[in-house]
Amino acid sequence: MTSHCYNQNDIAVQPQLVRNQHIVPQWHLKNFADANGEIWRYKQHRPVKPSRPKGECWETDFYEYEWNGKKTNNKYENWLARIENDASLKLQIFLKDKQLSGLDATVWASYVASLFVRTAKYREQISTAMVKRFAELTGE
Repeated sequence: MTSHCYNQNDIAVQPQLVRNQHIVPQWHLKNFADANGEIWRYKQHRPVKPSRPKGECWETDFYEYEWNGKKTNNKYENWLARIENDASLKLQIFLKDKQLSGLDATVWASYVASLFVRTAKYREQISTAMVKRFAELTGE
């Protein structure tokens, strides 16, 4: 049996696009929060101030691209989310000071590598060939 999402008027509900896309995942930032859930934001030439992980390290549509007239519609965001989610499950292994299995190490290494491609600098340097390859991998 196929499951569908419907609202009260029996109109299919489209998944909402994530617009505030975190460059550093919220779960990662939360590990640096104090007992009140706050982290401390440091910006050059500005005073230090407390903040929440949800309000930091994000930009609107940071991972969105348009390719051949089509928008990516969270495909890159969703790909990174899968990597993040897998890695977040491995964090407890580190916190318990245990050794990672081979597969767990691969998952964690993939996450660490993804942090490099999540930066503004990387985005500035990304080439057309890389965007094209991503489009091929995601079926665009």
